[in-house]
Amino acid sequence: MADYPKREGAAAQSRRLGEPLHTDPAVRLRVGLTAALLCYLAAIVVTGFVPLSSSLEIPLAFGGWLFLASLVVSANLRRRRYSSRRVLRAIIWPLPLAVAFGVLLVIVSYFALAWHVPAACTAGSLNCFKGYHWSVEAGSFFHVMPDGSSAQISRDIYIAEVGTYLRSAAAFGVYSLLLAWVASGALRRHQQGAAVP
Repeated sequence: MADYPKREGAAAQSRRLGEPLHTDPAVRLRVGLTAALLCYLAAIVVTGFVPLSSSLEIPLAFGGWLFLASLVVSANLRRRRYSSRRVLRAIIWPLPLAVAFGVLLVIVSYFALAWHVPAACTAGSLNCFKGYHWSVEAGSFFHVMPDGSSAQISRDIYIAEVGTYLRSAAAFGVYSLLLAWVASGALRRHQQGAAVP
């Protein structure tokens, strides 16, 4: 009789190991992170061809961080504990999804930081146009000076400068998704801690 609880616990553990991956909260979250990374890639590519507003800097920069913050808050509300050893061991799980996320992260990083960079950005795209301001009026594009005056620029220059500015902001948001990927390992370890050595 003393062995009965142990056998029951082993059976429950075996059932958890046999459950489909999509039922695991960490896998569902990581699928969501991969989808968010694809959305970032689409937005980054669009900045190279469409004259967008520079005000999109805020959602591009902080969208990923909101994702990370919601993960941490959710884990705390559910009383999930973060163990650095366990979280790091869960980084490449499940392997196919981890590989897809890693490859996508490299592609997005290239498009965010090295693609379509104007010749004026000799030190790289990050913060190249920090402090610049632009405006669009009746289909015309302008640089706006600190004193309020403006100078007209071409559509191509506007797309190049604002696009680079927005892609730099997006890079800040993209790397928060990487942190969220790492942190999401805590969800799996808490659920299956007894099943993983």
